[in-house]
Amino acid sequence: MALFAPQNVLNTTNQFYGQFLQSPAYAQALQHAYTGGNALQNTLAASLGARGLGSTGIGAIAPGLATSAASGMAGQVRTQGYDQAQHAAFESLLGQLHGLSAAGPPPQSAFAQGIGGGIQDFSQFLGNYLLPRGGQPSMPYGPTTGYPPYSGYPR
Repeated sequence: MALFAPQNVLNTTNQFYGQFLQSPAYAQALQHAYTGGNALQNTLAASLGARGLGSTGIGAIAPGLATSAASGMAGQVRTQGYDQAQHAAFESLLGQLHGLSAAGPPPQSAFAQGIGGGIQDFSQFLGNYLLPRGGQPSMPYGPTTGYPPYSGYPR
């Protein structure tokens, strides 16, 4: 079904994801992630400085770790936003599908009507000309006429 074609699902998901990226909730979540990262960096630097470790190797890598933690949180926000957008896309497409099924089947095209007429005409042909007058197909062998004699298994 074209409604659930991969490209349509992707387009619908991207539409919802774009709305998420423009939302105040996304901006607030990013701000929270980066504020948390800055707070972690400041707390870590102060703690290492108080212990005399600020100028050591640990003190040198601590700012990068705090920045990485903030970026990781921002990535999680984007990933969760995409997951929610994909869920919303499927819900939207399912709603469209239910709307289509509630409206009933689409009208038959002239081509489909012609095929339907052809099948109906063919079934009348079968009924009138190929079946005997009693309505049962005539078969050379069958339950009423018997089966051909059994010749045994080949040797």
